Parts: sequence; structure tokens; C-alpha cells
Amino acid sequence: MLTVPPSTQAPHAVEAPGNDHNFRVRVRHGTTTRTLAESEIAQRYRDRFQAASNDVDRLHQVADADFGYLSTYLTSTAHGGRAVAPGRPTTRAGPAWPQFRPYGAPVP
Repeated sequence: MLTVPPSTQAPHAVEAPGNDHNFRVRVRHGTTTRTLAESEIAQRYRDRFQAASNDVDRLHQVADADFGYLSTYLTSTAHGGRAVAPGRPTTRAGPAWPQFRPYGAPVP
């Protein structure tokens, strides 16, 4: 037996056979299907868009929480807020970052 979960993109409209682009929205009703009324279609679309909006809101909450955690972690670590790999020296001779050289330029 194969079980198919309900579509998150429902409702789905299908073209009625033999008509000039008349569409119907069908749903399962036990072992059969039935056609949705216009008010039911409208409610299902509202539910669909609300669910999508809730998903976006949740993604923003997770991203904000992760950003806050990361900011707190980086500002609380030693070395001026720079994360440093354990066991590696934190000082080195020369500039903090290598200088940019155009491709093919001689190495100083």
C-alpha cells in the first residue's frame, strides 16, 4: 500500500472535460472525490498563503536567533572578537592580512 501525504500546494484546479476552460477543484471525500464550493476554495487558498507566511516568519525567527547567538559568541571570545583556532598562535609577523598583488606581479 502506498500512502501519499496531502499536498502543501493545495488546492489544485483541474480542467473539466469538454468545457471551454472551466476549472474545478476536487478534494478527497472518503473513497471518492467531490468538488469544492467557491467559499471552500477561497478558505483553502487563505490557509495556504497563511501557512507560507508562517513558514517565512519562522525562518526569520531562526535566522535572527542564530545571528544573535553568533554575535554574542564572537564578541565574547578573546582576541578582539576574532575567533581563533585552538592551539594556533594568535600573533604573526607582518600585516594581519596578505597584501593584494595583481596576477603575475613579483613577490616582494
